[in-house]
Amino acid sequence: LSSGINAEYGGPRKKQKTSDELSDVEEREGETFEDFDNRRWNKRTHSILNLLKKDLDGSAQVQFFLFAEGNNRKQAASKFYSLLLLKKSETISVSQPEPFSDITIKPGAKYTAS
Repeated sequence: LSSGINAEYGGPRKKQKTSDELSDVEEREGETFEDFDNRRWNKRTHSILNLLKKDLDGSAQVQFFLFAEGNNRKQAASKFYSLLLLKKSETISVSQPEPFSDITIKPGAKYTAS
C-alpha cells in the first residue's frame, strides 16, 4: 500500500527499524534468544551487578525493596529483570519466603568470577 495505511487493520503501518535503531529490549532479525539475552546482559545487567557489588561488599545480603527504593515502576521492573538474569547465570542467589514479600539477594556460586 503506497498510502502508508495497513489494509488489514485500517491503521498506519509501522516502519521497520534498522538494527542501529533497535534498543536493548528488542530482538534483532536472525538473533537467537540466547544472543539477545547475552546482549542485554552486557549493558544493563553489568550496571546492576556493579551496584549490587557495592551493597554486598558491606553486608552479606541485600533486600530488593531497599535496592529498588526511589525507583519508578519501569526502573524497578528493569532491576528485577536484571536480577533474574544474574540468578540464571548463578552470579547471585535469591530467596523469597512467600509471594509478594521482599527478595533477599546474596552472592551466588559464580559471584567472584564476575
